[in-house]
Amino acid sequence: PREMVFDGTLHETYAGIAESSELVTLRIHTFVTLDAGSDILKIRTELDNIAKDFRLRLAIPTGMKGGYFISQSGTILTRTPGRENGSLSDHFIESERVGKNFDGLLGKRDDQGGIALLSAGGLHEAGGIPGAEGELFVTLLRAFRRTVQTNGEIDGQLNKHLVWNYALRCFPAETTDNALFTDMQNLRAPLSYYQLPARKIQKTVCDRSFLELKGN
Repeated sequence: PREMVFDGTLHETYAGIAESSELVTLRIHTFVTLDAGSDILKIRTELDNIAKDFRLRLAIPTGMKGGYFISQSGTILTRTPGRENGSLSDHFIESERVGKNFDGLLGKRDDQGGIALLSAGGLHEAGGIPGAEGELFVTLLRAFRRTVQTNGEIDGQLNKHLVWNYALRCFPAETTDNALFTDMQNLRAPLSYYQLPARKIQKTVCDRSFLELKGN
């Protein structure tokens, strides 16, 4: 559907809210890069968004049962797929969400190894569901017109060209959480390197500093 429609009055209400009868096609382009000798699959996903009032999620089937790990400020947590409190909150005004906040690292592992998603930035909500596929879900965008106690959101529908950069790494069982977190940091701020012809490489040690302080 192109967007959510209301009851036909001049003012938005939540009475009669429904999906529009008009449909649009979202064309999602994904570019995958694998460097020689690397176990990290770099991915760029692009979308020219022409729809409104929806959420777009990336599904990652892992084939692994059990909990998943997720990074938050200063720590890495293990979470239970689905709602951690089961059906306890089904009748609450705000029920527990399957997707919860994270700051860039998400994955699953077992005694054979695992798979991790590394975000270069802009991904903040993820979760897992129980089942044989062991799927993880990452929210790419939420397009909305307003939130509580506001008159509207500037550009909240995100009707523009959108780009996400992230990576997937398949890792052996001995890989530590710290190593995966470092991979994420390197994705966000890669080390700079330059290649020069051998004939241009200076063979001797430089005898003076590249930096000088002069004057007062």
